[in-house]
Amino acid sequence: LVQWTCSEGMEARHKQQREMSLSAGLGVLMGVLGVYLLDDSLSTLLMHDGPRGVSEGVWVSVLSSSVSCLLAWYKYKVALALDSYIVLTDAMCSFCVGMVGIATLASLELHAKFWWSDGVLGTLVAFAIIYESAKTVMHTHSHLIAAAGP
Repeated sequence: LVQWTCSEGMEARHKQQREMSLSAGLGVLMGVLGVYLLDDSLSTLLMHDGPRGVSEGVWVSVLSSSVSCLLAWYKYKVALALDSYIVLTDAMCSFCVGMVGIATLASLELHAKFWWSDGVLGTLVAFAIIYESAKTVMHTHSHLIAAAGP
């Protein structure tokens, strides 16, 4: 949202290019998060390791997923009102954080019976985050190329 306060008085074309550039940056950051989560989840599976501190993790997961999902819902409404792809991308990032919290909660609950649940759920969420990241970067890249035009 800082982008709008910094771009007052700019031409519409420059605003859109700036928004697409910022959106691509968010997409790359989402990708880094996804790759880190994938690496951590796969190493957990390979080492046969599971989460520790389960009771604290449950409360943190419930709180973080609730707040992130509410924040994603609010950002989605703002994105529709402003017709802004960057705010929509930010909403998807918040939604992905909420998914990580939900996956962590499910993993903590399943851990008592299935040691591998943490790694499997983390891997699934990592692939979802990487997919959203790639989709965001490709979308913004095609818009920036089209905007540069002939």
